[in-house]
Amino acid sequence: KDRPRPAIFRPVASYWSPRLEYVGTYDERWMKERMPLLAEDFDERFYQVASEDQQTAGFLRGGERVELTNLAPDGKLVFTLPKVRLTFTTNFGRERVDHRAQLHTVILEPGRRRVILVWCTILPCHHKVDKLDSTVVEEIPFV
Repeated sequence: KDRPRPAIFRPVASYWSPRLEYVGTYDERWMKERMPLLAEDFDERFYQVASEDQQTAGFLRGGERVELTNLAPDGKLVFTLPKVRLTFTTNFGRERVDHRAQLHTVILEPGRRRVILVWCTILPCHHKVDKLDSTVVEEIPFV
């Protein structure tokens, strides 16, 4: 009678539920009026590849405690996420734009005793993309 929810420790495929429900409606109306844009009812949760029980409400900051039990050969693995802060300087010709990244994804590989951190920054540049000269990434002190 015990019916625990299924657990998954890998990315949820785009064609699996619940991600599939977030992709939106791509019907004849979409083909005539919006193609190749995303559907009007597209939900950005579609981009989340972690199962719901492994998602956080907001961005991680670094310094969070991680505890993995029975997922590594040693049985228990406890560590703190590194505190890293990245800043970006993007140059569009003579225009300089400073922006910061958010810790976006944490990939845990306990069998290899490896943690992969992925940062994301967003910079609208649609009309300036041909003027993009460079982006410099720097690590700044964590405050």
